[in-house]
Amino acid sequence: MRILDARRNAKLTQEDVANRLGIDVRNISMYENGRQFPREGMVAKIAQVLNVDATWLATGNTQDTLSYLDQQRAKIPKIATKISLLYVQEWDKIWQAPKLVYNESPSNERQSADLDRFVPFAENFFGRHTAVRYPGTKPDNAAYPAGCIVIFEAAPHTADVIPNGADVIFRQRGAENEAGLRRLVREPGLPTAMLVPLDSAAPFSPIPFDSLNIEIIGVVVQRVIDHRSGQSF
Repeated sequence: MRILDARRNAKLTQEDVANRLGIDVRNISMYENGRQFPREGMVAKIAQVLNVDATWLATGNTQDTLSYLDQQRAKIPKIATKISLLYVQEWDKIWQAPKLVYNESPSNERQSADLDRFVPFAENFFGRHTAVRYPGTKPDNAAYPAGCIVIFEAAPHTADVIPNGADVIFRQRGAENEAGLRRLVREPGLPTAMLVPLDSAAPFSPIPFDSLNIEIIGVVVQRVIDHRSGQSF
């Protein structure tokens, strides 16, 4: 939708944009209707043609806005001031708003008194955390066994403020891509942070972090291995 709005503001047709980029006009149509997300350096090229900020085109926020949000988050005290009951989402619903909220006396379908569907978490009043169940379809590893609950801070993040070695939930931009779980690592001398597999022996290559192509859904803050006993790490 942002590509469509930017193209109309630039008073260009889909054919105009396609010709300047040297690609098929059908690609522009799919980008605009959300059926496909531009890969690699295409976002930057489209932004240049439409004379808009590439980060805004990819994320809906400018780089300055993302940096400002990170700075404001850093000022918030990390002292826990309340215990929240987080609804445990399924992995394929990770970017949706929580389906239920806890209420001892439910009055509508958005409320539930079933504690097995929630996990307690201590957070400050400005916290924005989400709980999700790690699926058995993902590569198994000791840190995140199938069925464990992952609690993450759900907010826009830039790579430079994510702690080195933090586990992050991410996806390659595009509605067709599902979320993954990797570790963000900065190696001395390398200009780009890398998303590396949690298991160093896994046969998967590191992914260079590029905010135009990679969306950080959240930074993991806690994992609950045994929901009923409350065993967490």
